[in-house]
Amino acid sequence: MDGIISLISYIPGHGNIIIIDHGDNYSTVYAKIEKISVNEEQYVSSGEEIATVTEINNKGQLHFEIWKGEQKINPESWLIKK
Repeated sequence: MDGIISLISYIPGHGNIIIIDHGDNYSTVYAKIEKISVNEEQYVSSGEEIATVTEINNKGQLHFEIWKGEQKINPESWLIKK
């Protein structure tokens, strides 16, 4: 979903993180990323590249979360299957 970059930071154990505010109290968290290509307060569109996934042992390992307010939501039903 479209949204506004609300935070770009670093958390030990998760590395670089980006949090996007999608409005209506929804936000997404992306961690274990590098080569960040956005800035805080920037508007981003659905499908826009915001960073690349960190590779560990030649495998990408993205950490992804969806939040509704203070509640974590299972992202499986929100992701587009290819």
